[in-house]
Parts: sequence; C-alpha cells; structure tokens
Amino acid sequence: MQELIAFGSDAARHYKLDQAAAAASRAGHEVKTDYSRSSSRLRSLLRITLIAIGVSLIAATAYQAWYNPDLSRPLHLPMPADAFRARMMDLTEISGGGGQVQPSQIVNLSSWIVGQVTQVPVNLGDIVNPDTILYECNPAPLIAALTAAQEKVNTMQYAATIAEKQDAGTQEMKKQGIASEADTLASSSSLAQARANLASAQQVLIQAQIDRQSAQVKSPVTGIVMSRMLNPGERIVMNQQVMVLGNLKEVYFLANISEDKIASVKAGLKAEMVFEAFPGQVFQGEVFFVDPKTSPQTRSFTAYVKIPNPDLKLKPGLSGFARITQQKHVLVVPDTAVMNPVGENATVFVITPDNHAVLRHVRYGMITQGWVEIDDGVQEGDIVATVGTLYLKDGDKVHYHLEGL
Repeated sequence: MQELIAFGSDAARHYKLDQAAAAASRAGHEVKTDYSRSSSRLRSLLRITLIAIGVSLIAATAYQAWYNPDLSRPLHLPMPADAFRARMMDLTEISGGGGQVQPSQIVNLSSWIVGQVTQVPVNLGDIVNPDTILYECNPAPLIAALTAAQEKVNTMQYAATIAEKQDAGTQEMKKQGIASEADTLASSSSLAQARANLASAQQVLIQAQIDRQSAQVKSPVTGIVMSRMLNPGERIVMNQQVMVLGNLKEVYFLANISEDKIASVKAGLKAEMVFEAFPGQVFQGEVFFVDPKTSPQTRSFTAYVKIPNPDLKLKPGLSGFARITQQKHVLVVPDTAVMNPVGENATVFVITPDNHAVLRHVRYGMITQGWVEIDDGVQEGDIVATVGTLYLKDGDKVHYHLEGL
C-alpha cells in the first residue's frame, strides 16, 4: 500500500514538471514570434523613411535648380527672375540744401556833386525805404550857383534878343541896298554866337538845378544799408562811392544742392525755405536760375531761389534750408530694374510675351523713392526684370514672378 502511494506521488510530480516544461516552450515560441513581427515593422518604417528622405532631396534639388540661377543655367532651365509691369505714376522728388539770403539787387550810390556833408541819418544795417534820406550836403554853395546860373541865363537871353533885332535890321538894309554882304555876315555871326551863349548858360542852369536837388539824397529802393563810406563834415567829390544798398523787397536764397540732383532742379520749380530764426514759419519761393558749375570742394551746385519779402524779415546772410519740389506724372519702373544708370549706358531687361529677356537701352529722368522715371526705351505695360538681372543674358529664357499686381 505504501509503495502504491509513493508511486502516485512520483507520477503527480512528473506530471507537473511536464506541464511546466510545456508552458515554458509555448512562452518561448510566443516571444520569438513577437520579435520577428517587430523586426519586420522596423524594416518597413526604415524603408518609408529612406524613401521620404530621397523624395525630399529630389524636391529640394529641383527647387534649387528652378530658383537658383547658378543651377538653372548649367541645367539649361529657364532663368528665375522677379518682374514689374511698367506703368504711369505720380512722382514727387524733393531736392534740398542749405544756404544763405542775399539781396536781389545791389545798389552802389555815388555822389553827383562836390560838397560838404552835413548829415548822414542812416547807419550800417538800417532798413531804408524810397522816402528815407540817406545823406545831405551843405546847400548854400549850390543855391548860390543856381542863382548865378539863372542870372547868366537871363543876361544871355537879353543879349540874344538884341542880336536877333540887329540881324533883322541888317537883313532889311541889305534888301534896300544900304548894307553890304559883309555886314549881313557879321550880323548873322553875332546872332549865332548869342544863341550859343544862351544855350550854354541854359545847360549850366540845368546842372545847377540838378546839383541843388542832389544836396539831399534819398534811397532809390526798399532795402538795407550794406556799406556807408561818408560821415558828417567830410567833403565829397563827383563820382565818389558813398554808400551800398541791398534791395530787400525781394531776396535771393542761394541753396547749395548735391551735384547728383543737378538734372532734377530747374528754373520755375517751387521751393520752400525754413530758417532757425523763424521756427514754424515756411517761406515760399521759386527757382529762377541754376548755376551749371559745381564746386569741386563740396560737390554741390547753387540754385537761386527768389523769395518775396514784403515785411523785410529776411536779411542778408541769414542761414536756412531749401526744399525744392518737382511733381510729374510719368512712366516708371523700380530702381532695381535699371542697370548701369550712368549717362547713356542705362539698360533694362524687358521680358517678351514668349518669356525671353531682351536687353534694352533706356533714357531716364528723376530717381526718387525707389522709382525711376523712364523717358525712352520702355513703354507702358512692358514687363521688366527687377530681381535676378545680374544673372541674365540677352535672349535668356526666363520664368518670373510678377510684382505689384
């Protein structure tokens, strides 16, 4: 009986061991199967990743070849460019420069008489009007000379009258045969001499009248005393320069403008001037002359602007700044489209309807705010290349992006 029980216990133990071994075998098989499946999925993912990378590289290369001119030309692809359709536009160009005010007219006054100065009521820098007395001379000698000249004219007038009567009598006597030919010639000569003396005396009288009026000198213009060369008590002579006046009714502003604007500034353009002496106030003017010479030191030229100055605010030497405005409705292209913008060598690439870039010479005007005025070489509606022009050659096939739509 005990042997039977022992045998049953061993059988049970072997059965459990067999069951455990079978379970372990099944688990190992399942792990091996899961590992195989994971490896297959990893290989598939790797293949997909490699394909995606390849496609991306191909796409990037194609993009670079399409938009990079360094690659487009070797691959014989159309050259890339940005383009703009030429159109009409209102352009405003402002040229500016500093400068100073000058009188519109310099008046040099000289003495008309010989005399002694009695008073000079104006000083250097004074504002004068046409009624302002500039200086006076002692009138007494001039009055005396005028009186003497008038008396001389009266005397010569009487002598001429007597000579006329004597000549008339002599001519009558000649008709009657009483006077000789010599008598008539002498009578006529005396009459001519009397008339000449009268004319000379009248000339002296006229000059004496002018001298008398010149004893007091008034300003011929509205302006400023720029120089005074006489003082009370001094003696002046004829044609001696005594004073310099500057006409301030209108003044000139001499604006120094950079030489690159010399083609843009023309006579007739409107201008605005501002001065630190008058903050917030703008003075209107007009360009009336442009000096064609440029300064080699400052690389600038001078534009003369005429400014009305009715209240005489603006004085000679006053510093300020001028803005000269030019407005035009013109055909324009972006400034990036124009190559070699010097003289007659300026060119652009015009894109034809069959997408070829054709090099054209152009004549241009003002350049401002990123735009160039085209006077000749491009017509309204033409498409011009703006970006990529450095890589283009005449006749290149292009593909482009049109700007400004």
